[in-house]
Amino acid sequence: MSYARENNFSLDIYPIQIKKKDDLFYLFCSTFGIVESDKSLDSAYEKLNNSRSVTSAKLQSFGIDTTQYQVNKRRPIFNRFTKIFALIILILLPFGLISGYLAVTNKISKMISSYQQQINQKINSVFLDTGKIVVGLNMLSSTLDRMTPERKIELKNTLHKLTSQLKPFADEVKPLYNDK
Repeated sequence: MSYARENNFSLDIYPIQIKKKDDLFYLFCSTFGIVESDKSLDSAYEKLNNSRSVTSAKLQSFGIDTTQYQVNKRRPIFNRFTKIFALIILILLPFGLISGYLAVTNKISKMISSYQQQINQKINSVFLDTGKIVVGLNMLSSTLDRMTPERKIELKNTLHKLTSQLKPFADEVKPLYNDK
C-alpha cells in the first residue's frame, strides 16, 4: 500500500476488504460496491481509487453528497462514557452481591425460626399430653384411695374378667411386637 500512502488517496477513509486468490489481489469497497483486482496490491488499490472517483463523480452529478459515506476514524472500544458506565457497574456490583447475600441469609434465618417455633409447639404439645396423663394417673390414684374395700374388690374382679377376655387377642398381637 505504499503507493496509496505516498499519493494520499482519499479512499483511505472508506473501509476496504482485501483478499488474495490465485496471485491476484481483490479489493472491495462496500460503500460504493466496487471490486478491483490486479497482481500488484498498489495497482489494484489505484484501480479501486479511480473507480471510486468515477462513481463518486456520477453520484455528485445526480446531486448526491458522497461525503456522507465517509467512515470516521475508529474510536477506541472504551470511550469515556463506556469507562464511566463500567466503573459505575464495578462500584455497584459488590453492593448488589452483598444485598443479595443478606436477602438470602434473612430468608434462611426466617425459615429456621419458623422451624424452631414448630418444633417448640410439638414439644410443648408432648409435654401437655404427658401432663394430662400425669394428671389422669393422679386422679385415678386419688379415686382408688377414696374407694371402699367392696368397690375395690368389685373393680378387681371386673379387671380380671376383662384381662382374661383380652388375653387371646394380646397373644395374637404379641408376635407382631417381637419381630421388631
